[in-house]
Amino acid sequence: MSAPRILLLPGLGNSDADHWQSRWEQAFPNFIRVDQDEWQTPAAASWVARLNTVIQVSRCPTILVAHSLACALVARCALAHSGPIVAALLVAPTDIDGPGSPAGPTGFVPMPLRRLP
Repeated sequence: MSAPRILLLPGLGNSDADHWQSRWEQAFPNFIRVDQDEWQTPAAASWVARLNTVIQVSRCPTILVAHSLACALVARCALAHSGPIVAALLVAPTDIDGPGSPAGPTGFVPMPLRRLP
């Protein structure tokens, strides 16, 4: 069995050079950042579509490493996705349903609460 792919999923605003995801990307060249078209006012459907496209590029086992708003992305993607995902690390999920949720993102509410497959 081949080593799993590691996909880094930054949250709102992407991850700057000092962010832990960027440091991991620099330290481990096999870690792949999933770039989105819109980092400040993302639409959930667009982010899910991009992630699904990247996942389908390879059939090798894949680990998702999500931060902040990208945790909601993983939850939304899991609603309809089937593919080679073997694990997900969800770090500091944004409370998208709460009163202090970030302005800008659309389509992420409500947070899917179904157990991840």
